[in-house]
This record gives sequence, C-alpha cells and structure tokens, in this order.
Amino acid sequence: MQKEKQDGLTTSGIGMKGIGGFIVRNFFKPEDSKKESFVTKGIEKTKLQVENCGGCIVITQELENIEGWINTGRLYQAMHLKCRK
Repeated sequence: MQKEKQDGLTTSGIGMKGIGGFIVRNFFKPEDSKKESFVTKGIEKTKLQVENCGGCIVITQELENIEGWINTGRLYQAMHLKCRK
C-alpha cells in the first residue's frame, strides 16, 4: 500500500510520540509529507541524528581459511574507508 500511495509510515510506526506526534497526526495531511520543505527538514533532522550516534556492523565469512579471512578484512577495510569518507 505504501508503494502505491507513497505516503510512508504512520507516526506510531516510526516511534513519533508526545507533542510532535500529536501535531503531525492532527495538523498535517499525508500530502504535506511530499512537499519539498517537509522532505528537506526530515533529511536535515535525520542527518543530525545519524551524525551523533554510534552503530555496529557485523561482517561474517563462510570460508574458514586464509582466503576467507583476507576477503573479510578487505570488506572491513572498504566499509571503514567508505564510512570515514
């Protein structure tokens, strides 16, 4: 259904609670979420949240040999360089 309407998730579906959730539920229409200003503000807020949090990545390898471990190291190095960029 979201693919057809492109109206995203509900406020409860994204964990929006309190006064912010109340305002969005009662004063915004689904069409508002497609406006450029709304999208830009959402991107800015998400960027700020992502820049101020940590994360965890698990890289696994099925091969239990030197080649497998070297490839795992390469994956880690590529991922690390991409994240630092």
